[in-house]
Amino acid sequence: MLTVKVQVIVAASNAALTLPVVLFLKLPHAVSLRVMVFIFGLILVEGNVLSGIMPAILSYLKMGVPGVAILFVSTSVLHKVESYYLTPRLTEKHVARLNLPLVVSLIVWEHLIGLAGLFVSFPVLYITPRIRDHFRELNVVADTAETAEGDSSDERAS
Repeated sequence: MLTVKVQVIVAASNAALTLPVVLFLKLPHAVSLRVMVFIFGLILVEGNVLSGIMPAILSYLKMGVPGVAILFVSTSVLHKVESYYLTPRLTEKHVARLNLPLVVSLIVWEHLIGLAGLFVSFPVLYITPRIRDHFRELNVVADTAETAEGDSSDERAS
């Protein structure tokens, strides 16, 4: 449920922050483009690409390559804000982690495996401590069993 909530908020933010760029570029059908950006923004990963296709085409038809460049730069900045600020803020409430580890994890994973790293980062950060704790519990149980086994063999020897 958290993923859906975060994705809806991110899609709404993308739609709201893309509107000024669309208006600045004087693209036609600004409201329709905003709705399209929101709907495609609900789709993970590919949604960002799909939501940028129509504005890019309209920017090219309206202003040529400079229009596409303006749209590309503004969209890149928007997605960096989303990836490094908005998503960590939304997820930190759920995970009870500091914001810095989330941001560092996002940066590291994005640089390691690209865009997919933004989606891998949070689960790895969330699941890794749980796996570590599980193995620690197994070690405690194993150590306790070995100690109990050692005590019983000592009693038999005496």
